[in-house]
Amino acid sequence: MKETQMKDAFGLFAKNYKKYRGEPDKKLYKHIASLVSDFKTKEKISILDIGCGVGNSTEPLLKLKRVSVSGCDIDERMIKEARLSAKKNNLPINYVSAPAEKLSFEKESFNMAISGAAFHWFATMKAMNEIKRVLKKDGIYLVSWLVGTDNTSPVGVEIYKKYKWSGIPQKLRDIEYVKNIFIKAKFNNVQTVKIPTIEKRNIDDTLGLIKTNSMYSLLTAEQRKDFDISMKNAYKMAYKKDDIITTKHDMCICWGYK
Repeated sequence: MKETQMKDAFGLFAKNYKKYRGEPDKKLYKHIASLVSDFKTKEKISILDIGCGVGNSTEPLLKLKRVSVSGCDIDERMIKEARLSAKKNNLPINYVSAPAEKLSFEKESFNMAISGAAFHWFATMKAMNEIKRVLKKDGIYLVSWLVGTDNTSPVGVEIYKKYKWSGIPQKLRDIEYVKNIFIKAKFNNVQTVKIPTIEKRNIDDTLGLIKTNSMYSLLTAEQRKDFDISMKNAYKMAYKKDDIITTKHDMCICWGYK
């Protein structure tokens, strides 16, 4: 029940998601570009971003050569924000509202599908089989997510505990576990890579990012007020006002072929 509530909650803060999440690291798109270059066709390479949210991970795909881009997400409010951004920036992206388990596309529609930091919501055989259905022969499905490499406790850890903040299941952060999901779904030539990345944000942007978490949207208005004040004070104690917070991650990437 809680997981369903969390899935349904993202759209409540779609505008904040657009503002504070930002684009994924450019290294991800460099890796995707290397895979796209392997397709031997004169036609455009069609790419579907599954769990696209507000389009932060979708829009950079248009910087690749010879591609057509679509995005889908279960939350219509996220899709609405993605469409507004595409219209504002004159971007030719086709956005639709659809769950990964029931994609509203014809069989063998795409050369590639990707999911950035969303796969843990639909890491099931039902979704994997549906994704395979919309992929063309030898099509690629690629998922990516970040895993922190700094073992220190996060700022405000006691605040997270107070509100029983839950994160991505640990097994779905493990690259070998995700690889085995691909193998069980009978994807071929399944591969993985970890790429070191660094994120830099000021305190305000860091606090904004925290509030895009689906757990935040499950809090009552009173709880959010207390959470905001408590977390802001925790960061003020940990950093100076003009400090830039540097966070180190491994970008985990797993992909396989139909």
